[in-house]
Amino acid sequence: MKPKTYNTEELTQYKAIDTTPRIISSGDVIYFHCYLCGHHGRKNISEAVKTFKKKGFAYQCADCLKNKLNNRGDAWKENIKKACQSHAHKERAKTNSLKSRLKYTKDMILEVINKSGVTYEGDISSPNNTIKILWPDGVSRSIRIRKFMLDGLITRPKIKEESTNHLKFLAKIEELGVSITVLANDTAELEYKGQKWNQSWKVNHLNKSSIRKIKNIDRGIKLQELLNNGITLNQACKEVGVDPNRYYRDRRAGVDIMTTAISTKEFQRHIQIDGAVYDKKLEPLSYRPDILVEDKKLIIEVDGMWSHSEEFKQKNYHITRWHEFRKLGYSVLSFSEMEVKEKRNIVDSMINHKLGKSIIIYARKCEIVELPPKEANIFFNSCHLKGSGQGKCLALKNGGRVVCALRFVHDDEKTINISRFCNNIGLSVVGGYSRLLAQLPRDRDIINFVDHRHGNGEGLLSLGFTKTKVHIGFEWTDGYNNFNRRSFLGNSGYENGLKKFWDYGQSKYIRGALQ
Repeated sequence: MKPKTYNTEELTQYKAIDTTPRIISSGDVIYFHCYLCGHHGRKNISEAVKTFKKKGFAYQCADCLKNKLNNRGDAWKENIKKACQSHAHKERAKTNSLKSRLKYTKDMILEVINKSGVTYEGDISSPNNTIKILWPDGVSRSIRIRKFMLDGLITRPKIKEESTNHLKFLAKIEELGVSITVLANDTAELEYKGQKWNQSWKVNHLNKSSIRKIKNIDRGIKLQELLNNGITLNQACKEVGVDPNRYYRDRRAGVDIMTTAISTKEFQRHIQIDGAVYDKKLEPLSYRPDILVEDKKLIIEVDGMWSHSEEFKQKNYHITRWHEFRKLGYSVLSFSEMEVKEKRNIVDSMINHKLGKSIIIYARKCEIVELPPKEANIFFNSCHLKGSGQGKCLALKNGGRVVCALRFVHDDEKTINISRFCNNIGLSVVGGYSRLLAQLPRDRDIINFVDHRHGNGEGLLSLGFTKTKVHIGFEWTDGYNNFNRRSFLGNSGYENGLKKFWDYGQSKYIRGALQ
């Protein structure tokens, strides 16, 4: 059966927000205006239609719902009060209260676990904690300690592994390269190419959601390979069978072709830096840096592309924040959530470089070579956050390995624009930039833009550069990925459901031609 589609008139009736020139089907998640306050939020179109038919509106935000409950009439409050004073309610509350006040020591908890013949993973210091219980045959389940302590025994999930349907199910998913890592309580945890998700175990076959997930993972991997090879996003989408407009709109709604991004908070907790402080107010400022390393005078920021887009942040927000941190003597590293998720090795290398943990190599001990375009693309795609760049490439090799590289473009007969420079992962090449710079033609002006997200460019002054101006630029974002502003000239990005992400500012440095 084909899913139901909705035309523009129907979407307007439901107060839906959609700027994508495509048909909306019943399975889509899109934005709606709250029928009371006008604020927007995401909701499945089918659920929104059901709500509209039942209550006369498609979407209501959490704040309006809370206010509605707080403003209930006296009659409603009196009915609730009477219900709470009933004998049955009091007895139930009394029983639950007694259960919640029962005290269990670690020895008592371990006694029940050992009696059940299982092992556990997790913290048993409090009976309110939830731990993972493991049976010898690999079956596991997560259960709250207080729950199994009341029963006095941990019950094993009922899984009929010997059933014919189960064996067929295992054979089917094995053919697709999918593996089951956990089975418990009518739920199977599936894993495919590093991605995990749960599905109902009762059906004993891959449901539509799992099949769609597998296809999306394969599409996402293929799409990323094409993008890494320099193919435009529109061409890559068409090649893997993804409608570009659908791609933009899904990204804007928080749906990722491969997986959703890990939260910035989760990333912050994964960085193990001695003396690091997380999300703490930096006196005397009102700002709260994501990660602060006081002894290194380093601030690390992790920005969600949607939450830091123009939808929520003013044009000067990032550069103002950057200047305030610099005034207090801090250097700043800033990354987007997409960079954290998909380019973690580069992110870690840049952080370690700032912390002085990189392996040091001296440029005078390296040989200068010119890298062919294909080799240059591979190097910058694996070592630079912005990817391959354009132009000729000069590199330093040490022991046959490329340790740093510089890429430049001849803008015209009088100027050269440096498009990329970086060290290899985990390395710090002392004097690498200046030695490669010396190989460029001396009869032309050399332009180097410095992104404030990763530096300030003050080191260029000693190499003969002059700082000419600072400007605030932007990239288009779908809420996860970022796209060069030249990909959508003017304001055409809005037509594809994108928003502007204003950067931290860029400084332009110029070194005049040397006679």
